[in-house]
This record gives sequence, structure tokens and C-alpha cells, in this order.
Amino acid sequence: RGPSGRLATGAAAAQLRAVGSLVDAEALLAGTSAAQELLEVREPLLRRIQGQEQDQNIREAAAAAAAALLALRRAKATDRLTDQVKEALKTAERSLRDLIAWRCQQVSQFRSRSVFLAALQKAFNVESLDNDLQSSLFLAHEQAVVSQVPEAQFHIRRQKASRKGFRQA
Repeated sequence: RGPSGRLATGAAAAQLRAVGSLVDAEALLAGTSAAQELLEVREPLLRRIQGQEQDQNIREAAAAAAAALLALRRAKATDRLTDQVKEALKTAERSLRDLIAWRCQQVSQFRSRSVFLAALQKAFNVESLDNDLQSSLFLAHEQAVVSQVPEAQFHIRRQKASRKGFRQA
């Protein structure tokens, strides 16, 4: 199976994990406004499991996952969460970050960090991601996507040691 096939398979599996973890989080937050918001953002993820191969559908799936991640982060900010709920939200957040990384890589050129970043920004409908979110999404890309599709690793030009201010012995 080629890299594109492995990307599609990995993205589909990530989508199922993300939906499952959102269902678990919703159940633990039952009866709260956070649970209702998670339910509302989960529905678009369910509708987009079928027919993901067109770029527009993949972009819509990435945007739906981004909306779900933001809703989940708002739920995490709620006071008085039990340890069980915090753990479920943490798992769901990780699953959604992985899903976003998979979906954005599907519509990006391999090895292009800048094109991947542009796909992330489009998914979140922003011109610039905050540093914390951007870092967590790049880490998700490395751990989830690159671990299964090495061709997706970004090509980063290395600066010479002398340019960084270090002298070689």
C-alpha cells in the first residue's frame, strides 16, 4: 500500500477513535452544557466518515474536528471536573489532534511544513494558530502520522553549526 492509501486508512481509524472518545466524554458530562456542545460538534464528524477521498470533503472533516477540539478545550476549562472526566477529555483531545493532523496531511504535499500549516490554519479558520495549539498539532503529526507514513516527515533545512553561533572543535 502506498503513502496515500496509508494516509486514508490512518485518517479513517483516527476519525473512529475521535468519535468514540467524544462519546465517552459526553457520557461523563451528561446533563451539562459542555455535553450538549460536544454532541453538536460530534454530529458533523459522524456525517463525514463516509466518502472522504475528495479534498473538499477532507477539508470539511478537518474543520469539523477543529471545531470539536475547540469545544473540548472549552469543556476542559469547566470548574469542578472529576479526575475521570479530566482523563476522558484528555483522551478525546489527543484523538482530535491526531485526526486533524491526519486530515490536514491528506490535503498537503508530503514533506512541506508550510503547506501543512496552511491546511491547519484553514481547518481552524484563522490566519495564525496560537503557539500552544500549533505545537500540539505538529507533535500529533509527528507521533500519529509520521510514525505510520514516514514519507510525511517534514523536510527541514539544517543550518550549519557555525551559523547558530557554535564553533566546531
